[in-house]
Amino acid sequence: MSATKRTVFIDAAAILFGVYTAWTVFFGPLFLGPNDFPGDPGDARFNVFILEHVWRWLSGEEVSLTSPGIFYPYPFTLAFSETHAGTAWAYALFRLGGLDPYGAFKAWFLLGYMLTFLASYHVARKFKLAPFLACASAFAFSFSLPSLIQMGHAQLLWRPAVPYAFYYAWCYGVDARAKDAYKFLIAIAIQTLINVYLGLFAFALCAILFLVAQLSLTGFSPIALFKDIRKRAVGLVRLDRNSAAWATAAVVIVLLLFVVLGFQAYAASIYGLGRSYGDMVDKIPQPASYLIMDRLRYWAGISGMIQGVPVRNEQQIFIGVPLFVWLIIGLVVVFSSQSEAAQKTLKILAVSIVVAIIIFTGERGVSPYWLLAKLPGFDAMRAIARYVIILIFPISIFVALFIQDVVAAQKVWLRNLLTLFFVIWVAADAALLDRISYPASSARASVEKMRSEFPKNMNKNSVLLVGDVPGTNPTVRVLDVMLAGQSQGIRTLNGYSGNTPPGGKKVFKTCGEATRMLKEYDNWAREHDRTPLTDISMSIVALGLDCEDLTTQEVRKVQITRGPAPSREQGRLIYLSNLRISDENPHIINVKINNNSASYIHALSSHPLRLSWRDSSDKGWNNRYDVAVDIGPEDSTIVQWVLPANINLHKLQVTFVIEGMYWAHDIGIAPIRYSEHSSPAETVGP
Repeated sequence: MSATKRTVFIDAAAILFGVYTAWTVFFGPLFLGPNDFPGDPGDARFNVFILEHVWRWLSGEEVSLTSPGIFYPYPFTLAFSETHAGTAWAYALFRLGGLDPYGAFKAWFLLGYMLTFLASYHVARKFKLAPFLACASAFAFSFSLPSLIQMGHAQLLWRPAVPYAFYYAWCYGVDARAKDAYKFLIAIAIQTLINVYLGLFAFALCAILFLVAQLSLTGFSPIALFKDIRKRAVGLVRLDRNSAAWATAAVVIVLLLFVVLGFQAYAASIYGLGRSYGDMVDKIPQPASYLIMDRLRYWAGISGMIQGVPVRNEQQIFIGVPLFVWLIIGLVVVFSSQSEAAQKTLKILAVSIVVAIIIFTGERGVSPYWLLAKLPGFDAMRAIARYVIILIFPISIFVALFIQDVVAAQKVWLRNLLTLFFVIWVAADAALLDRISYPASSARASVEKMRSEFPKNMNKNSVLLVGDVPGTNPTVRVLDVMLAGQSQGIRTLNGYSGNTPPGGKKVFKTCGEATRMLKEYDNWAREHDRTPLTDISMSIVALGLDCEDLTTQEVRKVQITRGPAPSREQGRLIYLSNLRISDENPHIINVKINNNSASYIHALSSHPLRLSWRDSSDKGWNNRYDVAVDIGPEDSTIVQWVLPANINLHKLQVTFVIEGMYWAHDIGIAPIRYSEHSSPAETVGP
């Protein structure tokens, strides 16, 4: 057998070994077990909703790609979360092949991991790693603990362009070949189309790698650095035929990326979307975060000892014992060694990894990431700790190169032994991590049950209003309605996404909240020259609430303004009356709010008026209920919501609160009480 054929055979064996291992420890137990759907009934099914929306648009069943049928009639709601611009094609192919939405999603899920593994292996071999060590490195990145722990956010698993982005950033840094720069742009653009979070993180980490590689050539000499920059600039425009082809491809894919990002930027501008540094600060990893992985069985005890880390679910970024230990050993050896054993590649990777960790880590709100958060794109990100999902690629390459070229240099038997040990432990981590999954059959049944509850007389103008049902999960409920409605081409007033429009909610606790949402849309539409509410033909179908009188014509009559909160003096002139409760269980409650003052009670305020209830004097007050519309002087409004089943009506009390300022009882107004022996119309507060 020739050397070339032997190499191909060994590569194939290494890849098959990796695929077999992935199936044995991860895909097999997941897909063949009772809980065969990856993720939870929330985010995972939202990904199904978006992917299915794109498929329905491609197949001609949806008119608008950019406006899925949620938060209707607001437009461009696709931009509120992940668009799946770079991966929806794969889901569409599986749907075209006859799979239902859940089967297509599982196939899409598997393909994302496997493409990431194959790309990682290919690039690892380009870094001159031996086949089975390259397999170990690729597996460590593709099935890393920080990736698997985010299984419910399946948009984060597709990383096939990340290895190429790092490789070509490295190549351009050390060799300054123009075609490598254009290949890098193609890779980073593809990854950003796949997922903006991971694309931007990859861009930042690759930029660090490139700068470190460049400085390894020029040092910190300003003259040498200037000459190098000028040389690279000239090289980018003086192209041979091969480089010109790569440049053309880069221009095309980057323009496509600009179209997608431009759409998202436009939507962000008209909706006022964005994040402040304060929104990010609790999600920037702390030093202790790098040791947290609560669902890794053998590590849970150690992880549980680490307390005080905010937003803990987003700080699960421990990379596993084998990677962590070899990384620490490798960094110590590389930074302390003066010999050629600590070769140039390892030093560049080591410095890049350390610099990245410093930039992306903080303590008590102080982090160098504050500067990065000023840049476009990075200012819209929130879960900063997810950068580790990308950082693991250079870490895995560094560890594998360290084992091969330093620890086991000239000792093939030792390299093979360490590779075997490394693969076994990394695979064991993937097997021992408690995964989040649930039965696909339950997901199908839940949606089908919701579909069976829809009225039979709905048409293309019907719009579903999702009311809150006590005892149900709002996220699960709204997604059931979204998916059931989507299958019939029916839109919803509510929605579930990463952002919401003015007035938008998962579920409406009251009809008044739905009224407010529609009124806020009407105001927003007039400000942004969009279709006003009166020109939209829709018939609202309420699920879980009695909102029969909710029409676009009635909404237009409603007044919703922003203003100061009622003072204590004004609050003493507010009273509750007409407490009515329906006979069915769960009970629908109606309460009238009377404003006997000479001032408006504004629906929109920094300290809004809300209602609250309890069914025992020794209990705290329960959920808040917004007042959806302004209440004028000497005027009133009725608030309706659904009470949980089996509450003690004999002890039911309702009160109001000016949020953040005072409760009714603080100003001498006792709660209104329900009595089944009194006339509901005459049941009044003090």
